[in-house]
Amino acid sequence: LTSGGSAANMTALACAREAVVGAMSDRLVVYCADHAHSSVARAARILGFRPDQLRVLPVDERYRMRPDALVHAMDADIRAGREPLFVAAVAGSTSTGAVDPLREIAAICKERGVWLHVDGAYGAFAVLSERGRAALRGLELADSITLDPHKWLYQPFECGCLLVRQGHQLLNAFEIVPDYLRDAKTGVPREVNFADYGMQLSRTSHAIKVWLSVQYFGLAAFREAIDRCIDLAQHAEERIRRSDRLELVSPAALGIVCFRRRTDGSEDEAERTNAHLIRALSRGSIGFVSSTRLRGRFAVRLCVLNHTSRREDVDAVIDHFERAAVDTRAAAPAPVVRHERDARIEEGWLGAPRVDPDVVRSLPLFAELDDPRLQGRQGDRGDGTRRLLRRARSTRVGCELLVSAPRDGPRDDGRARARTTRALLQRARPRRAERRQPHPSHRPRAHGAGVVAPRPARSRDRSRHPRARCSYRSAPKSRAAPPRRR
Repeated sequence: LTSGGSAANMTALACAREAVVGAMSDRLVVYCADHAHSSVARAARILGFRPDQLRVLPVDERYRMRPDALVHAMDADIRAGREPLFVAAVAGSTSTGAVDPLREIAAICKERGVWLHVDGAYGAFAVLSERGRAALRGLELADSITLDPHKWLYQPFECGCLLVRQGHQLLNAFEIVPDYLRDAKTGVPREVNFADYGMQLSRTSHAIKVWLSVQYFGLAAFREAIDRCIDLAQHAEERIRRSDRLELVSPAALGIVCFRRRTDGSEDEAERTNAHLIRALSRGSIGFVSSTRLRGRFAVRLCVLNHTSRREDVDAVIDHFERAAVDTRAAAPAPVVRHERDARIEEGWLGAPRVDPDVVRSLPLFAELDDPRLQGRQGDRGDGTRRLLRRARSTRVGCELLVSAPRDGPRDDGRARARTTRALLQRARPRRAERRQPHPSHRPRAHGAGVVAPRPARSRDRSRHPRARCSYRSAPKSRAAPPRRR
């Protein structure tokens, strides 16, 4: 049991590599179809497979992996000195619900000694029903299968599952017994430690909720819910075929059907129109659908998965896409949402004290600068000011507010920064009558004939003078420098 289908796919690939070849090699090749879940490619990347070690194969007219393309790819790799390792077939693809020809693919893998993994995160639990078992014929021939109980077994997150035909191969791939866990290992000899069968050591229990659901409801309840979802998807396909305003992009497969609103314009207009309809539907309470692309065409993806969905709910969604008005001006692409960080962060210890723009402009130091220099580039006056002040830092010395410009400000403000520095030193330097004697460790040190290096004085109250610095004048040449303290 894993956190989800993505972890199960990566666990399967790691197990296959350890069981078939052992160490990683540049000669190994992984195969999947172009409709495979992205977690397959991510798992290959994490486990050290280069991009040229992953073969993405074309699909047929029903969006299933083509066995002939798989054979040609394997033969080409063998001739090139590579080693086919792993085939990731799909039992219910995410976009269309398509099921790869598992029997034909299993025969190819068996002939060449290749590990067959079936990603059934979405559709594998359909074997509980008669129609699902017929659609998934050949699933029993796989070396490993990914399941997602939080889909058609209706479990709460997190809950994924990996089935491996030879269970000891998982143990051989992942079991490591360090010295600090040896006591726990030998304490209960027959206890199953799931950390030896996957990537996670610290883990929560995923089994209790699955066991409780099956024990309480029984498999018949889940079988009925799956059959109802398949029926509703077929009903949606029938509605779409009868409609003059809707276009069927992919027929119903398991519980998924893809379609879109017809338009008289280009593909871009069709995408804008259907994307607008999806956004309009999500703002209401009728239902929720997603979008996908099939052979480059934008499509609406209707996936019936909720066990409480009714025929009336599906009809309401179809009616929305069939009858809802689309404003051509409102059908523009959705604006890119830019999420700024919470403004309250600037108020805490992570941010600098706020600087009032009016206070900055009222200071004589900045009053000498003209507006373009203060506000940034021409045509970006307001944003330039805010950008300048956002990077500024303020420090209170006594009762006066001092603001220093950032170093990455305008190039020609060097004189202003010099005046700012001199002003800071003048205001931070204590008066002669109030000057305290420096600490012995902070006395000036002689560096040659009469040259004295200035050293910072220690402030009496560092919370009030965090950045105050005071430079001392050079010592008279007639006065001998004090000896250096060890």
